[in-house]
Amino acid sequence: MSKKRISFVIPAYNAATYLSRCLHSIAPLLAQGHEAVVVNDGSTDDTQRISEQFAAEHAGVKIISQTNQGQSVARNVGIQQATGDYVWFLDSDDYLDEHLPDVLLDALNEGVYDVVVIGRTEEYGDVAAQVPALVNEEYATGIDYFKTSNQRACYRTQPWDKIVRRSLLSEHGISFEPGMMFEDMFYCLQVIVAARRTMQLAVFPYHYVLYNAGSLTRQVRPADGDALIAVEQATAFLQSQDCGLKSSDGAFQILVYTFLSSCLLKKYIPLSFQHAEAKDMVERTMWHPLMKGAVRYCAQHPSIGLQRWGMALCIWLFPRLSRYLISYILGRK
Repeated sequence: MSKKRISFVIPAYNAATYLSRCLHSIAPLLAQGHEAVVVNDGSTDDTQRISEQFAAEHAGVKIISQTNQGQSVARNVGIQQATGDYVWFLDSDDYLDEHLPDVLLDALNEGVYDVVVIGRTEEYGDVAAQVPALVNEEYATGIDYFKTSNQRACYRTQPWDKIVRRSLLSEHGISFEPGMMFEDMFYCLQVIVAARRTMQLAVFPYHYVLYNAGSLTRQVRPADGDALIAVEQATAFLQSQDCGLKSSDGAFQILVYTFLSSCLLKKYIPLSFQHAEAKDMVERTMWHPLMKGAVRYCAQHPSIGLQRWGMALCIWLFPRLSRYLISYILGRK
C-alpha cells in the first residue's frame, strides 16, 4: 500500500499568538513526507517570521505571502499550491494530535476515498468534548453520507473535518466563495455532491479551540447575514445539478434549518431584546422563504431529534411568540 501525501492548508492572518503550536503539531507528519502550505494573508504581526523559522527547521513547508484578501482567497491559494493527494484545512489557532490514528492514515493510504470525514475535539478552557457522535461507516457516495449524517445530526459545515482528495477539487472546480462569511457551508456541499466513496471515522484528532467564545455571541455583525446568502447559493446550486440530491429533499431542508438556527437564531434571539439590529436579523431569518420551508419540514418530522424538532415546531406554530419562547428555552433572555 503506497503512502498518500496530505497537504495541510493553513490560512494565517495575524496568527502569531497560536501559529507556532499549530505548526509544531504537524511537524511529525511533515517528517513522514506530508506537506504544509501556509498562506500569510497580509499579517502585520510576527506571522511571517514564525512561518519562516518553522520552514527553516522542517522540510515540506511552503509559505505564500499576499496582501490581505480574506480567508476564502487564502484557502483557494493554498489549494492551488498544494501537491499532496489529499487536502486538509487547518485553522492557524487550532492544532492536531501529533500522531494521527492509524485507522485514519490507513483509510487515506488505501486511496479509494474521495472524502474522509472525522470528528473534532472542542476545547474551551479546561473543558474538552469530542463531537459529534460518530460511527465508522463507509458510503458509496458523498450524498449518501450527507443524507444519513443530517438525519443523525452529525453533519458539520466546516472544512476541517473533511479530508478531501485534491483531484476532486480540481476536476470539479471547487473553491471557496471570496468576500463572504459562512462560505464553508457552500464549499462543503459542493464537495459532498461531487464525492463518490466517502468514509466516516469515529476519531477526533482535530483540536478546535474556543477563545472567549461568549464575546462573538454578544456582537451584532451585519456580515452574519451572509448565512442567508450561503443558503440561497446552496439552493441554486442543487437546482442546477442533475444529482441524487434536490433542494426539496429532507436532508437539505434539515441542513438549512440547522445551519440558520445555529448561525443566526441561537445568537440573535437573546440579543434581539436589547438591539433593534438583532431583532431585524431574527425577523429576516424566520421569514426568509427558504427558512420557512425548512422549518415547516422539520416541524413535521420529530425523527430529526427532540431539540431540533421542538424549536422548529415552536417557530412554525407560534412565529410571533417564538422569539420569547426560544429565548426562555435557551435560558439567555
